[in-house]
Amino acid sequence: MGALILCEFMKLKRYNVLWFGAVTVVLGAAYAASTSLFDGACTYADYVSNLIWANFSYIMPFTVTLIGGFIIDREYTDDTLKSLFCVPVSWRRLLAAKLVVAWLAAIAFGVFSLLCSVTLSVAWVHPADFTAATLVRGAAQIIGLNALQFLALAPIIALFARWRGKFFIGVLVAFCYGFVGIFVAGQNLADVYPPSAAFGLIGYVPIDGSGIVSYNPVVGAAVLAVCVAVTVAIACCSVPDGGGKARSGRQRVSRGRRAR
Repeated sequence: MGALILCEFMKLKRYNVLWFGAVTVVLGAAYAASTSLFDGACTYADYVSNLIWANFSYIMPFTVTLIGGFIIDREYTDDTLKSLFCVPVSWRRLLAAKLVVAWLAAIAFGVFSLLCSVTLSVAWVHPADFTAATLVRGAAQIIGLNALQFLALAPIIALFARWRGKFFIGVLVAFCYGFVGIFVAGQNLADVYPPSAAFGLIGYVPIDGSGIVSYNPVVGAAVLAVCVAVTVAIACCSVPDGGGKARSGRQRVSRGRRAR
């Protein structure tokens, strides 16, 4: 599995989709900065709160699902599945490796989002409480949200990996999934709605004090654990588009060799 993950990282470096993801992260940080300044004199905690909300509802569901779906779909578009199956590498192991890489990419984007928040705080926002303590807390919340929210999005990535060229539908579903969370989180359902289940675990508090400010982390952790279980179940039951033909081809080759 380690070799597969390393290979996926080497392939990921060649994809321009990473630059697209970086641009969306910068836009999210800039949007949060402008929102914080519009609200008046702000603190770094306020800025982080706005940034987390933007990442949770718009940026990360779209970006993470796009990258995860893209790196899986490349096996279809590059027509490499047949070669991989002959190695042999099972589809389940390949899918698991790609999901791990997508999760690590989500964490990396969280780190980049943190760096953007620091840069914009120094150059533009000038928050009143930009201290080491608030920076450490903000880092834990921003990176933690990305790492945990990915678990809620993973079932969508794994599901649409089954079909060639359909990951864009998964991206749209994930975007709507996150957008609906804007309304659900304000109805005391943040703990049970998967994209916002991480709020209690990272200690997120809305900047205006609205919605839930008292969470149940146990419920949130249980919801995310269910998402992981669903992802594993989908991956175990999944076969690639055209995978049956690839297996039939291997069986014919094997029978031909035995006949000779």
